[in-house]
Amino acid sequence: ETLAARMREMMKAMQLDSEGIDTVISNIIIMDLSTVSYRISAVVGDVVMPHTENLAWLINHLQRFAPDWVIMDPLVSFGVGEQRVNDAEQGLIEAMRILKKEFNCCVEGIHHSGKANAREKTLDQYSGRGGSALADGSRMVCVMAPLSPKEFEDATGYVLDGTENGIVMALPKMSYCRPQEEIYIKRSGYLFEALPPLRAPNPQEAERQVESSVYGVVYEAWLKNTPLTAQELKADFKALFYNTLKRDEVTDALGRLRRDGRVIQT
Repeated sequence: ETLAARMREMMKAMQLDSEGIDTVISNIIIMDLSTVSYRISAVVGDVVMPHTENLAWLINHLQRFAPDWVIMDPLVSFGVGEQRVNDAEQGLIEAMRILKKEFNCCVEGIHHSGKANAREKTLDQYSGRGGSALADGSRMVCVMAPLSPKEFEDATGYVLDGTENGIVMALPKMSYCRPQEEIYIKRSGYLFEALPPLRAPNPQEAERQVESSVYGVVYEAWLKNTPLTAQELKADFKALFYNTLKRDEVTDALGRLRRDGRVIQT
């Protein structure tokens, strides 16, 4: 009921028409196994292996639906626990490979971050709780972490209001494609929107931007008949540039402007 309600609220937030709603409902099925003891791996002779009987049951139930994407959430609930950390994770990977081969589909496991990794907001492929076998055996790893409003603004240039949350989704392991950029997500209620990251200017462009700022301040002072000296620029750089530039940046830019003949010291 909870997942169905969430899906309903997402469709409302996306303002889907009746055709879009029918498409979603006809393409998503939810199997609630939270009240039964169901695992896709088992300990056999002190070795963690795929649970043949349970996998056959799941394949039989999904056969008619012919899924192209199977999601298990949370993944730890489908394994043998975390006493055998890497063995348990490898058992899950082997069981998921059986499902992938049976349906030729993507099999995704939703895993939680480790406590320390969550606090430090690490985004590498080993950010999940437990061992390293799960990430090593996966072909793709996505890591999501919440961002503070300041972190989100620094990354995207977008200022979150009081009703919005910022999330980053990193893609540290992608076996079948080139490395991917991080994806920044703005959440408002049940609406999720991706925002592009800010592009850092190359060094030459950064120098030109600083030169433009310094030239603008010098030119404005000249128009007001209150020309600035180099010493005044260096001494009052925080106030003149609203604390956006460093002293060295102002000094270097002024030197380049003099060199190019755009600023003349009298």
